Amino acid sequence: MLFMVLGHFAKAQNQAQALTARDSVLLQLIDSLETQRKTQLEAERKVQMARGYWPAGLVNLELGRLFNYNHFEGIKPGLGLETSRFLSTRFTLTGFYSYSIRSRDHSYGGSYTHHLSGNLFTDWQVFAHRDQHETGSFTFLGGKIADERLRKYAIGTVDRTEALGGQLRLRSGRHGKIALQYSYRHLSPLAPYPFSLNEAEPPSAFEEHLYGFHWRWEGTVSVLPGLSPILYTNLRHGRGAKQPTSNYWQTEGQADFLFEPGRRFKSSLRLNAAQIWNAPSLTHLYSAFGTRSNPVGLESRHSMATMRPNEFAATRFFQAFLRQSIELYTNKQGNFQPLLTFSTSALWGTLHSDWKHLAKSVEKGYFESGLYFEDLFRLESIGYGLAIHYRYGPYQMDSQIDNWSFRLGLNFHL
Repeated sequence: MLFMVLGHFAKAQNQAQALTARDSVLLQLIDSLETQRKTQLEAERKVQMARGYWPAGLVNLELGRLFNYNHFEGIKPGLGLETSRFLSTRFTLTGFYSYSIRSRDHSYGGSYTHHLSGNLFTDWQVFAHRDQHETGSFTFLGGKIADERLRKYAIGTVDRTEALGGQLRLRSGRHGKIALQYSYRHLSPLAPYPFSLNEAEPPSAFEEHLYGFHWRWEGTVSVLPGLSPILYTNLRHGRGAKQPTSNYWQTEGQADFLFEPGRRFKSSLRLNAAQIWNAPSLTHLYSAFGTRSNPVGLESRHSMATMRPNEFAATRFFQAFLRQSIELYTNKQGNFQPLLTFSTSALWGTLHSDWKHLAKSVEKGYFESGLYFEDLFRLESIGYGLAIHYRYGPYQMDSQIDNWSFRLGLNFHL
């Protein structure tokens, strides 16, 4: 009898208990929190990938530093890290190091950024670095760079830049952002510039104080549904550190217009223009327009695909990129979603009279057109395609093959 009672007691203990209403609510809450956590991690991954970083817990890994390459420095391996928001939302520490195998040059630097309001775009930063930068280039504030970072592989001329400075970034209204910057720079040109007519040696090194104001605005136009403009402005003033009379001013502007009236059609137009007054050196001239180092290369959306790097220079220029994309076909698996993009690009540039006998200009107008078959197939979040561009007009080359550029396209779907 005693064994029968003990057996029934053990069986009752082992039987599964029915969930109460409170238990069900608790389990649903746990599932909801786990789903929310995974969604946040995926969103964070996409944001960091668009910036060129791979999230790795407490740090983000800069992908461009792992393997870098350009035609001047060759292969340039290295490592770049920044602290992630999972470590702190109040500050960000960054550091990088890389080594150029061809030019045997070391690059290194770091920064400290203090966020004034958590994850919002308001912070101040101090930085110091020794790095190589593309000759004659300019950049704007913010924006996605995932589809444009490939242009760096075609860089033909760089200047070693040692800089120490800081910046303050603030929001300007609901859609605007501004940044105030200062840096003390020592620039050392490393090779003669292709656009130079008389210089057999690179220009002399110089030191300067550089002050900058940068503005960015992104919004929508209610009167024309589907139109999303992004506007940029830069204003910079340089003052020679050892030659105080070497003062110059730069102003740069850019407008991006994306028009998507329907699911299958998409149009984009980029306009940019710039001018420099009293340029003290060839290094200050605008020349980073083209990316054709070889007949076959990587597609870069907003560059002259058939122009050689630093082939021309300008103290004032206007540039336009018109793109019209048509969706050809979409399947359910999502691996075959090709787009056909028609492109036309144009550039007009002039040189101040002080530089006309020293550099090649593009005053007559440079023109090219092309076809780009995007996303012929996808692998994970990368789409692969093929592009072909043709150079025509006053600056057409004598050999026809030199007017063509064939490109492999990589689109990052993040």
